[in-house]
Amino acid sequence: MASANSDNKSTRERILEVAEEIIARDGIEGMRLRDLAEPIGIRVPSIYAHFRGREDVLTGVAERYIAHLTDQFPDDGGPDAMATLDKGVRRYAEFLARHTAYARLLLRDMAVGGMPELKQASGGTMVEHIETGPLAPMHQRVRDILARGARSGQFRPIPIEVFSRALFGLVLVSLAYPAGSSILDGGAQPADIEAAVDEIAESVRRVVLVL
Repeated sequence: MASANSDNKSTRERILEVAEEIIARDGIEGMRLRDLAEPIGIRVPSIYAHFRGREDVLTGVAERYIAHLTDQFPDDGGPDAMATLDKGVRRYAEFLARHTAYARLLLRDMAVGGMPELKQASGGTMVEHIETGPLAPMHQRVRDILARGARSGQFRPIPIEVFSRALFGLVLVSLAYPAGSSILDGGAQPADIEAAVDEIAESVRRVVLVL
């Protein structure tokens, strides 16, 4: 028999999974507590055993995104910084293309000038979480790749915060407004995702390379 703690955890995680499904389909504004309860077979009051309310559910979704983000941009320490960076950019772009709830979360964050739920999950503003919090190790890996590329003469010198803003902007715009139909609208074919990822990777190359 499952313990009460495991039951609570599974219910909480299932609520967040349903929330991500709804956000991916209907956007953040389309996520309502009653829509979270029905697919799980619980009533709305039961959600309050796991979350304080709708904003707390959004914080949980943001925390899941941040947990995934901490593993992005692995650095093999190889001499070809562009190859290492390109692999990381493609992996991150494809991740957001396949987890559109997170992409919609980031678009909303940009539109409102910073969602408190995302700020809480990431450990502060971009300037703050580059240096501290759960994302600092990932940012340090990117910083090391950029520095290695600059030392080799392959990259122009670029601060990590400038690169991060450029990357997020390029990824989100390319996913939301590709040449074909929006990747975020659902139903994107593998070829559509591949084309969007190729476009993002080429755009990032132009940002960092010495031309």
